[in-house]
Amino acid sequence: MKKIKEIVFQKKNVFIAILFLSFFPVRALFYNGIYYFFDLILNSGVVSNIYSFNYMGNLMGCLEIQQVQEALGAGANMYYSIVFNFLFLVSFLSGLILIKRIKSSNDFSLINWFLLMLFSFSLFDALEFFIMSLPSIIEFGGLFKVTARWVALIEFSIILLMAIYLFYIIFYKSVKVRILLIVLPTSFISFVVWYSYLGPHLLPVKIL
Repeated sequence: MKKIKEIVFQKKNVFIAILFLSFFPVRALFYNGIYYFFDLILNSGVVSNIYSFNYMGNLMGCLEIQQVQEALGAGANMYYSIVFNFLFLVSFLSGLILIKRIKSSNDFSLINWFLLMLFSFSLFDALEFFIMSLPSIIEFGGLFKVTARWVALIEFSIILLMAIYLFYIIFYKSVKVRILLIVLPTSFISFVVWYSYLGPHLLPVKIL
């Protein structure tokens, strides 16, 4: 118990708390930025003229999807696929770099916490997929019909397995304590505040 108190009451924990209090706002801005960047590179801004970037960090709206399909044709699916796989790659590489840094050093630095945050972007998506989306997809027999769902299942499984490996095998006890006592509570607060109040006011969803 004494060691746990020593771990919790350290100055670096203030940085960790602030970092993960900003988790969902930063995630939304990062995702919006990636959608916008690849839209400029691949589509000359066509998607950005149709969608409103929002606090969810996703492109939303049935009419918007239809307009993008009409404007880009087959290029629409390529655009969505590139963005999805890029976001997975960012988190996957962050996880690999984090594992390498931990194995080469006894100190879990502030950079490592930032890498953990980047990795957790896709970890949140993976948990959302397995808890919310996958059961309904299987129930209606849609898992085998769309290749993108298989890709999502594989990539999110990789992220989830990597998270389990990090927590149970790689992380030190002090890191696990901080995750349980600081990261999870502040991330939950970030989720509630961002999705229930700040997000809808700052980046509202505008659907046609």
